[in-house]
Amino acid sequence: ETFIDHQGIRGTRSHQSERVREGQISVGGGIVMQPCETEMSALVPWILGGSTIAATVPERYITIDRGAKVMTYAGCKVNRATFSASAGSPMSLELDIIGKTETVGNSGTYPSITPPNESPWVFHDAVLTYSGSTYDFSSFRLTISNELLVTFNNTQSAANIVAADRIVTIELTTPYTSSETALYNTAVAGAAASIVLTNGSSTLTLTMDKVQIPAQTPTVSSKTGEVVLQLSGQVRRDSTDNEIAITVA
Repeated sequence: ETFIDHQGIRGTRSHQSERVREGQISVGGGIVMQPCETEMSALVPWILGGSTIAATVPERYITIDRGAKVMTYAGCKVNRATFSASAGSPMSLELDIIGKTETVGNSGTYPSITPPNESPWVFHDAVLTYSGSTYDFSSFRLTISNELLVTFNNTQSAANIVAADRIVTIELTTPYTSSETALYNTAVAGAAASIVLTNGSSTLTLTMDKVQIPAQTPTVSSKTGEVVLQLSGQVRRDSTDNEIAITVA
């Protein structure tokens, strides 16, 4: 919530409390988690708009038990979803969320739930494929941005939250040896890529249609360190397939 303090000439340097009005109320924030198969299956349609990417993204409620009170946020959409992992870590999903309103409830009103007890994916579950070949890599960061546009009009809370664009980016860190030279200075047309994480019978597949990566010279950090290739590009669609698909099985 913001307050509006009228800044007119008042004949004094003091600010008058009676002149203050409530301004716009903005709802938003981030949630970071290490999801399992059940959780990811519920989250993918919220991120993409459905089982596959759609023109619009849906609204959901978020309820948080903060102890003394229980807050419920309405009209929440995913502005940005970032999948990431590095050597020795679990795969994390970070959601940047924009909503409309907050309602405060009494302590004890949080609904009864049974959280799933499945194990999450970890980085060594992952296999990277680019243009039909598999590669070693030490980290990745895949971001799906719905570029939400928020309008207030003559309302104190957001009147509309619209997905104005979709930008998908990928960042990868790989060794730079004779096995990875094909990843440097790739064709501008791009190529298909995927990251598949398999944890027993649970599989998360991130399929990218055309990954277009501008050339960036490999990095030498020290005389004893590994020479690494930092790849940073955008994922786009072609005339047949969408830019990104997420499959949970």
